[in-house]
Amino acid sequence: MLNLLQAGSSNKKGYTIIEIVMAIGFLGISIVIYFSIMRSTEESANRIQKFDDFMLNGRYATEYVIEDVMLADEIISMEEYYPGGIQQSDTLGFILINHNNGVNTDTKDYDNYFKYKYIYYRLTGDVVFRSTYSHNSYRPENAPSNGGDNVLAKNVISIGDSNYCPEDRMLFIDIETQDPASSKKYKFMETKYLGKY
Repeated sequence: MLNLLQAGSSNKKGYTIIEIVMAIGFLGISIVIYFSIMRSTEESANRIQKFDDFMLNGRYATEYVIEDVMLADEIISMEEYYPGGIQQSDTLGFILINHNNGVNTDTKDYDNYFKYKYIYYRLTGDVVFRSTYSHNSYRPENAPSNGGDNVLAKNVISIGDSNYCPEDRMLFIDIETQDPASSKKYKFMETKYLGKY
């Protein structure tokens, strides 16, 4: 039996309306799933980034204090020297002293006129500050208000038993933070033997 094709006809079929609608439906569902996955991935990445930033906050503070201590000329416990005028709040338990010796190591001009620069760390509210003042006297009775304050760490709930023990020459840093989003608490501790002091 011969199958004769009429002139101008073709054996190719086109897509039906139902097939087109189904293809558009599948495409729409695929796009929705893709963007849902992308949004979920982005939210997860943001949570991880916030957690990393939060953890870095406490770790950075601990490492910064240790570095400051290692660069200082002297370290004295607060029990041995606690001058009046220091902002009354929890402190890390020690004061650092840098000797100017006529060399200006800071960008502020007034530091040229003082022989000693004093550094201490204090917890006010939930913020740890690095506070400084300068003086021409060694261990003055009162700390003048000629220094400054820098924020070192936020969301801090305790500085625990942070202290310096001159007998053992041991420095102990204990900073506890609390994640405001999850209310979880984290401890950052560091012990350093300061043989050169």
